[in-house]
Amino acid sequence: VDSLASTDDWTKAGIMIRETLDAGSSFAMITATGVNGVRFQARAMADQDAISDTSVATDEQKALAAPVWIKIERTFPMISAYYSTDGVAFTPMSWNPQVIPMTPAPIYIGLAVTSHSGDSTYADAVFSELSSDGGVLPGPLTSAEIGLTGNSAAPMYIVLEDASGASAAVLNPDPDATLQTSATDFVVELADVAIDLSAVTKVSLVVGDLDTGLPGGSGSLTINNVRLLSKQPLIVWVSGFYDDNGDGVSDDEPWIPLLEAEGYKVDYTPGNIWVDLDDAKIATLNEADLIIVSRNSNSGDFDDGEEPTQWNSVTTPLILSSTHIIRSSRWKWLDTTSLSNMAPEGMEILAVDHPALAGVASPVAAIDAAVGPSTLPNVVEAGNGTVLAKVADADASWIIEWDTGVEFYDGAGQFAGGPRVFFGAGTQEGTNEAGGAIGRGEMNLTNAGLAIFMDVVSSLVGN
Repeated sequence: VDSLASTDDWTKAGIMIRETLDAGSSFAMITATGVNGVRFQARAMADQDAISDTSVATDEQKALAAPVWIKIERTFPMISAYYSTDGVAFTPMSWNPQVIPMTPAPIYIGLAVTSHSGDSTYADAVFSELSSDGGVLPGPLTSAEIGLTGNSAAPMYIVLEDASGASAAVLNPDPDATLQTSATDFVVELADVAIDLSAVTKVSLVVGDLDTGLPGGSGSLTINNVRLLSKQPLIVWVSGFYDDNGDGVSDDEPWIPLLEAEGYKVDYTPGNIWVDLDDAKIATLNEADLIIVSRNSNSGDFDDGEEPTQWNSVTTPLILSSTHIIRSSRWKWLDTTSLSNMAPEGMEILAVDHPALAGVASPVAAIDAAVGPSTLPNVVEAGNGTVLAKVADADASWIIEWDTGVEFYDGAGQFAGGPRVFFGAGTQEGTNEAGGAIGRGEMNLTNAGLAIFMDVVSSLVGN
């Protein structure tokens, strides 16, 4: 914090971590204040009163003022804060650590400023040499006013007009679209626009009532990156929504933003709705561009009656990461029930000419053992399928592919209704070496392993 224009004793500027952008969110922050020094403040649980280090702050901490170096550090579920006068030697705050069990991901971290004034007075702060490590995602800084009166809710439309003067309007499906505090896509399907799209002369964003033509609400919006997109592929992510590591969210939830960041639309509908299929659900699966069955699942939920045949008959490409479902006792993709939990050091690429694996040098360090092991089948042959990659120095398959229409293995009696891939990914639940809980289906691929997974996804959706 280089400088801070103080309008109150508790005018402050610093670094904040918070669970959400809601006013009552849990948070932790270290700040330089107007006259009260460098201080550590937090809200341990949502909607509780915020607390601070008032009773434990040292005289030195209370005396420090900008310019001053500050640092905040999170090791779930604890957050600690530090200060420095030279940017080299950092002193821990006397209030360290604070236990604040925010949802592991995603959370928000950034610069925070408040004038702490009861009127409309604003504070002005200058920051420099911002840095981060340990998984904080880089990117452009965006701003949000937390707890202040902002936009009013109003309907939002995209209106297109063609050369003849004809127009078509599409309503944003989010009734609170004007209240979004972060960049949010408003995607309009061209099939829903009933005008001559080859002669569009005007595109308008309208807030308010289209019938009256009067502007609606109050506040401000930032619009950027208006563009024409190819169809956004839809992935149905099948999950059991287990929270075996007890962190308050489904163990496989972090996979979803990774896919969305690659441009996919992901149906991650809670409620374990895919356990029992019916005609309507099968139709939904067949309309998707890809299905991914997560390791966050109970294999016994997917083999009742005709369920193996129902799933295998779906025509949409499907990636199965639940090794327990692949067995001859479930969906009959492999003629084996022998599985092992492992975190192998390397993946050996066998299909070097496959479009998703071309140019990948073996062995690939594909699993992060620190997160947890995966379960893989103890075979290196796949009946009428093709083993694309195996565990280096072990008889275990890692990636297997079956073509549309083939019987998975002779005598299986189960056939691939569409392209099928087994990809061993996601953790086997249990306990790690430190005694902590490992969730079911946690994202345990390294960057190199994730790149291969995304290339397999891309090849199956036709990118």
